[in-house]
Amino acid sequence: MPRWLEILLTLVLFSAGMAVLSWAVNASVPSFDAWLVAQAGEGGAWALFLAIMAICAFFAWRGHRPVKGSAGKVRGR
Repeated sequence: MPRWLEILLTLVLFSAGMAVLSWAVNASVPSFDAWLVAQAGEGGAWALFLAIMAICAFFAWRGHRPVKGSAGKVRGR
């Protein structure tokens, strides 16, 4: 069997296996957003979403702020 065919069959079989697993899990386990709304309510779901966005914004700001004492200097020189 040629190497390219082995790789192709491996990818196809892996995809088919993941699809079957996904169908089985979706039939038995509720999705995360449905679970969160059931447990914390819609307001709690929005609060969690906004908290995650605020944390991401803070770390983005902290990672890209200028270094102290580097005003007017080009980074990397």
